Amino acid sequence: MNGSGLTLMLEGVENFVLLNTLLSGGAFVAVGSLRLSGWVRTWHPLRQARLYAAAILAPTLFSAWLVLASLLPFGWITGAEWRTEHEAAHSLHLVKALTVPVDPFLQYVTFLFLAGAAALVCWAAARAYVRITALVRCLEIDGEPIPADRIDLIRETCRRNGIEVGLVFSRRPFAFVWGYLKSKLILSTGLLTALTTEELAALLEHEAAHHRRRDNLLRWVLSLCRFTSFAFVFTGPLQAWWNQAVELVCDEVAAERADPCEVAGALVKIKRLVSVAARPVPSGHSAFLGDDQSALEQRVRRLLALSDTPVTLRTAGLGSPWTRPALWVSAFFAVTLAGVFWISPMAVHRLLERLLH
Repeated sequence: MNGSGLTLMLEGVENFVLLNTLLSGGAFVAVGSLRLSGWVRTWHPLRQARLYAAAILAPTLFSAWLVLASLLPFGWITGAEWRTEHEAAHSLHLVKALTVPVDPFLQYVTFLFLAGAAALVCWAAARAYVRITALVRCLEIDGEPIPADRIDLIRETCRRNGIEVGLVFSRRPFAFVWGYLKSKLILSTGLLTALTTEELAALLEHEAAHHRRRDNLLRWVLSLCRFTSFAFVFTGPLQAWWNQAVELVCDEVAAERADPCEVAGALVKIKRLVSVAARPVPSGHSAFLGDDQSALEQRVRRLLALSDTPVTLRTAGLGSPWTRPALWVSAFFAVTLAGVFWISPMAVHRLLERLLH
């Protein structure tokens, strides 16, 4: 390590990816073991969703914190401090010191992986665009007129939840929330005429919950964190489990504002309509049926259980967005990092090297 900014950046990236891989793999093993034990399945879906999201986010954030706290001080320490720190004349730091036998091959692989991960994220965005394009190609202006009372219901629900709505005249049944920062609810007239007024109200509340919670944006953030480690194959199930738990959470929010049986009825009816369609309709990222069709039975059973055993639901907590906790985590990240730099800039560097060596 020569102390240059470029070398620091290269070593920091390599250490970040390797540390994140190690921690992400450990998080998957821990959460997977809890899930196999059946204990996690007894938790409330909101608690499950938080566990799965934390298992993806925490390794990435902690790895970034460790690398910044360990390597950034070399950008400003004096020459005397540098010589004191390098009395042993070692030139490799942190995880990189353990990978000497496979360097520079591993370093090349790391940077190629990050480039591939960036390409994968771009591909996912392009895939979403292709799915919507495929949906548009399926559409024809053949929808039936919509009763005025249902238009009023849609307008009132969307106004109350602060979400824009787009209506597509087509017999094909679909509904999804599109967008990250500024979401828009897309509905087809075929869906509106197929559902009863009560079922439509339940569907609107479910999709509005996705909008208020900013689920699309969090899904994108989780995907970014997944693809910053070599363990992305193993953390994929964590995101799939998060998706399932989030659908259950939004079902519960809808069940508080509408009859749980109507939510279940809308699920079953839409599933049947989609199954018998001549040309399958691609679902959106926050579609009412969800991306995992195998979880439909679990959702219906839980909604019926909520109907049989009325409970007081904490919809304020269930439907609240994750942006405020994210601000607190960001503040904690910055304050603790600054505190370490102020008190003892090399403390984390020395501690981490002792643990690794």
